[in-house]
Amino acid sequence: MAEAEEIVVAKVLGVEMVDGAGRPVTDVKALTGPGLGNQIHLVLQVNEVLRPQKGGLRGTLRVPLWTMWHDSLAAARDRETGREWIFLLKRDGHQPVYPVDFQWPLQERGRIQALMASP
Repeated sequence: MAEAEEIVVAKVLGVEMVDGAGRPVTDVKALTGPGLGNQIHLVLQVNEVLRPQKGGLRGTLRVPLWTMWHDSLAAARDRETGREWIFLLKRDGHQPVYPVDFQWPLQERGRIQALMASP
């Protein structure tokens, strides 16, 4: 938890994919995973900033996902679009603080805030 420089409550507005050169990929069957250059990004609408306390985060963020996940654009869109989570991020490009376990259910807010308060 201490590694998370940004902690936000946000809704996933959309899911995008880019290829290894950063160009948009629109083929919903396109895949990510080892040996492939594609990367999925979650487009978030920030509803609340828990860290840093003074906020400063813009209304929408693009969060890149780990490229080693085997996933497709269609599956990621179906799974994530419209869901609301607590996201643990690094300041550098809003990267996930960990490849996994950087998205927490809203019910875990009390636990996360308790961990934020502990040394």
